[in-house]
Amino acid sequence: MTSSTNTNDNINNNSTCHTSNNDDNHNNDKVALIFGISGEQGQYVAKGLLSTGAYRHVYGITRDVSPSHVASIEEHMGVPVRVSAASSARIETPPAKDGSSNDGAGHVTLLPGDLNDAHSIRAVLASTRATDIFLVTTTDLPPEDGDALGSFHESEMREYESICQFFDVLLEVHREDHAPLERDVVFSTN
Repeated sequence: MTSSTNTNDNINNNSTCHTSNNDDNHNNDKVALIFGISGEQGQYVAKGLLSTGAYRHVYGITRDVSPSHVASIEEHMGVPVRVSAASSARIETPPAKDGSSNDGAGHVTLLPGDLNDAHSIRAVLASTRATDIFLVTTTDLPPEDGDALGSFHESEMREYESICQFFDVLLEVHREDHAPLERDVVFSTN
C-alpha cells in the first residue's frame, strides 16, 4: 500500500489524501527524508531518488549510526553514505571522506532518529526542512474488522501507533513552521 499526502492541502482543505503532481523533477531545492532507510525497501527508495538527480539532499533516518551499520547500508546501496550527528539544529552535510566540497548530491546522509520518539521526529523534520518525506515500513495497517484485530501482533500495533504519531508531529511542525513548506509524504507498507 502506498499513499501520498500533501501537508498544505491536508491542513487547508481537510482532505485525507492528496497526490501531488510535481513535474519539476530537477528542482534543486528538493530535500528527501527517508524513515526506514535501514531496510531493503528504504535503500531502494534512496537509490531511486539519487538516480533522478532531482534532490539537493537525501537524508535517511536510522536508530543505529554505528560504523558497522553505516558500512552495511553503504555496501548494500552502492553509493556513499555519510553520517551527521546533528538532529536539532539546521543540518550541514558533513564533508566527503576525501575532504572535497560537499553539495549533498550523489550520496545519502544518515541522521540519528527513531520513529518511536516524537522529539526525534520533530528534530529531523525541522532541521532538514524536507520537501519529500518517505515513510517506509513493513508493518501492515490494523484490520478494520474488530474480530481480526486479535491477529494483529502487539509489536505491529506499537509500530502502527508510531506511524500515527509521525503524522501528528508532521502536522505540528508544519503549523509551527515560520516559512511553511509544501511537504509531500509517501507512506509505503506491505
